[in-house]
Amino acid sequence: MPLRPLRTSVNTPIVLVVGFNLFTLAVLVTAPVWWDTENLRTMCLLVLVSQVLLLVGFQIGRRTGLSAYARVKLPLSSGRSLMRFLIVVYPLAALIGYAYRMGYAPWDVSGMYALLLAGVFDRHFGYEMALRGTGLGPLPWRVYFVASIVTQWFFIAGFLQWRQMGRLAKLLFAVFVCGELFFAMGRGTSFGIVSMVTTFFLSTMFWAKSARSTAGSAIVSALLVLVLFGGSVGFFSYNLYSRSKNVERELEISEFKNSNTILDHWTLAVVPEALRPTYMNVVSYLAGGYYHASLAMDLEFQPTFFLGSNTSLMGLAALFGVDVWNRTYMHRLQVARGVDEIGVWHSAYTWYAGDVSFYGVPFLLFGFGYLFGFSWTRARHGDFLSGVLFIMFGNMLLFLFANNTYLASVFYSLMFLLPFWFITRVLPFVPAAAISGSRRRRPTPAFPRPLQSGGEALR
Repeated sequence: MPLRPLRTSVNTPIVLVVGFNLFTLAVLVTAPVWWDTENLRTMCLLVLVSQVLLLVGFQIGRRTGLSAYARVKLPLSSGRSLMRFLIVVYPLAALIGYAYRMGYAPWDVSGMYALLLAGVFDRHFGYEMALRGTGLGPLPWRVYFVASIVTQWFFIAGFLQWRQMGRLAKLLFAVFVCGELFFAMGRGTSFGIVSMVTTFFLSTMFWAKSARSTAGSAIVSALLVLVLFGGSVGFFSYNLYSRSKNVERELEISEFKNSNTILDHWTLAVVPEALRPTYMNVVSYLAGGYYHASLAMDLEFQPTFFLGSNTSLMGLAALFGVDVWNRTYMHRLQVARGVDEIGVWHSAYTWYAGDVSFYGVPFLLFGFGYLFGFSWTRARHGDFLSGVLFIMFGNMLLFLFANNTYLASVFYSLMFLLPFWFITRVLPFVPAAAISGSRRRRPTPAFPRPLQSGGEALR
């Protein structure tokens, strides 16, 4: 069964993405911190311009996607059969992925379980294991690469197809989700948990709902956002507290070099005393990337030749003898200012700037916005593959404040899915085999006509 459109605004995704990005920027601006940088206003302007172009790109992509129908049913437009295949293949692929990242053989399940269990009880130990890196065991990278093509989009596909799964498939998928969460907990990281939450949330935009009132649907959606966001913040704070050996965070900022906490700032007066450490955790997590990006603006541009946007891509480049890491802003910032090139957020703006400069980042995000809007429209009309790409783009844009970690986590599957999707969906291309009769003949849509949504026709 194809994805069914929801009774939701056609602009819901971009409102959420831009709104969250502006929220993270507001955290930076209102933080009780004197930021040791002269580029704070420039950084804020960069984010604002980027969000405007992201919004414009989304609107253009959404309208283009609405009119870009194919005259034949496109491949991977349905996920039912594909999901059956993924559920069968995923267990082996997941073991390979876990083994490669932890330095074990894939058949040493007991060893991996024992290590992760130790990390769950001692988050500091788990985080140290995560920082060791990957590929330390007997598995070659080539095997991990093939397995990752399956594992990196398995949960996206599963959440999209949840309502169409049978009971056994749902049970297996739930077990696999728990396994992935256990892995993230054992590694002492927050990103795996948070990205699972955002993937789940973006997927629910395609879950069929009964015909409820608009007000009722809005209330349910708002409650879901609040619960997921509150739970993510709570887990994030607990995780930082646990992996710092249960040492309570002081109000003084220690991650940002010469930046100082303003102890009499109005935000600390508003936030209850018991929640101030949690609030400072949020400031550290959401604003740190912007601060480090503002420091990187002092460095001259050294192009990374479109190979420096994420660690997975740089790993591929290294296989061919191309090393661009020393040209990245992250590495040069550590050399120039002593900012950890790996252990702190730098924001996706900084990662993308290595390829296109900070001046080019807003235009790059305009392109992402176009693809985000295009995939949203096509997915609402039943295209499963567009739904997968929509969630990937959505997560990339939600995590702009952080490192480009999400793109790195799905890059191996994206390098296959994105070109195929772009050629078959985005390009104004009609297969020659589908052309019949006069060119003036109007194409027959392969998906349902636009549905009424909240009294407003999709357009």
